Amino acid sequence: MKTTRESAPNLRGRVVMVTGASGGLGQAMAARLADAGARLVLTARDPQRLERLGEALPGESLTVPADVRDPAAVSGVVAAAWNRFGVIDALVNNAGLMVGDIPLAETNAELWARILETNLSGAFYCAQAVLPEMRRRGAGTIINITSGAAVRTGFLNVPYGVSKAGLDRLTLAIAAEAHADGVHCVSLSPSVSATETVRQIYPEQNVDNWAAPPEETASAVLGLLTGGAAAYSGKVVSVREYLAADRTS
Repeated sequence: MKTTRESAPNLRGRVVMVTGASGGLGQAMAARLADAGARLVLTARDPQRLERLGEALPGESLTVPADVRDPAAVSGVVAAAWNRFGVIDALVNNAGLMVGDIPLAETNAELWARILETNLSGAFYCAQAVLPEMRRRGAGTIINITSGAAVRTGFLNVPYGVSKAGLDRLTLAIAAEAHADGVHCVSLSPSVSATETVRQIYPEQNVDNWAAPPEETASAVLGLLTGGAAAYSGKVVSVREYLAADRTS
């Protein structure tokens, strides 16, 4: 079905918090959600990149630099959002750390902890911070950005895959606990995307020739936030699977 101005997805006035907002996927999400009228709470570790992103977006946005590995910092982001907007309607747990292929025997404790703390603990802290108020209001959506590495071997490294598998289990738990209160939680799995991080992992390849554009994931996030999340709550859905189903509905 051809999308018209009247039928285009609309988030006007809704407040969406996006973590990892200064990266490739995060920037694409922020731009797509801003175009749909969302008021944005954007967080990432790099304050300069975050500020530039906020200045470039249309509409209203709040940028709060923070490291999601720090629960106190996460609480500060959420408090700033509530102070500015009075509500957080949706959370996109996009912050993540991805590095190249590293054998298990060469994975040191510091790398293991850094990946698990960023990709899994950070999402837990953010969800834990926003969920009580969502449940009290009887509405809310949480999207956890996962990966096919959660279920496939031979891809990137063990801590990354384990972190994403844990994230999918977190999605299941949140959905089970909060579904009766009108809160939906979905794990969204992008294809490998043409981001700066992926280009660094594959420096000898022309990533744009085979990787998906970040805007593809942004479109799926928008669709889930404009009514598509309920059907997938507690589940893992790939970006391409969601977009294909959306086109035929």
